Amino acid sequence: MIQRLKKMPRQKLAKLFTALAVLALLPQAYQNCSPTGFQVAELQSKEQMTEVDHPVEKEVSPPAQAVQLGHKHYVSAMLREVFASPQSSAGYVAALDAHIRYWIDNKGSQFGAACNQYDSNGVGFCDNAVSNVNGPLRLDDNLVRESFRIRACEEILHNDESVTAALSKIQRTSEAPDTSSLEQATALFYRGEPPSGDFVETLRALDEDLVKANESMMNRWRMMFIMICESPDWQMI
Repeated sequence: MIQRLKKMPRQKLAKLFTALAVLALLPQAYQNCSPTGFQVAELQSKEQMTEVDHPVEKEVSPPAQAVQLGHKHYVSAMLREVFASPQSSAGYVAALDAHIRYWIDNKGSQFGAACNQYDSNGVGFCDNAVSNVNGPLRLDDNLVRESFRIRACEEILHNDESVTAALSKIQRTSEAPDTSSLEQATALFYRGEPPSGDFVETLRALDEDLVKANESMMNRWRMMFIMICESPDWQMI
């Protein structure tokens, strides 16, 4: 073997030694390669696949349910029921009906519920617009609606008979407003869940101020019913 090597030209010997050197270094090169590097690359690849296949779940909040308000027929029926009684005079009932028609029944575009164009009041019952015949059943709360409703409460309660009619529907142990009578007065409007106890306490605090101002019993109760009537939450259904 050595003799053959000696007889080979130098260029061939150089190529042969180079090839042997490369073959000798290959195992060493694979041993020196860090297995950790290959493992990290493999783990990163798996992690990327995991992120794609199994994305992180995000907490999804349920959609908020919109508050539904009673339409004009609900509001007007409530006002007629609370502020009229069998003992009410015919003149008062007519005036009560006129206030409710003007501020509530004729405002279908704010309170919702289609009007009846064949009503005895004709187009006026449709808020002077036949297009309101096809109005939506219910509408969201809005400032214009609330301004009309508050005005209706004030116009109605300007008459003493409205206070008398409302008081006839509650049982009082004393003439002055107290917790029990105020809770009953509030329940005339809030047919479902009653308002918080803070609401009644607010009414009592207001009545104490009215007593200090030497207001009459009629005006004290008038203000109680104005506050209850003008509170917005009794419209929720």
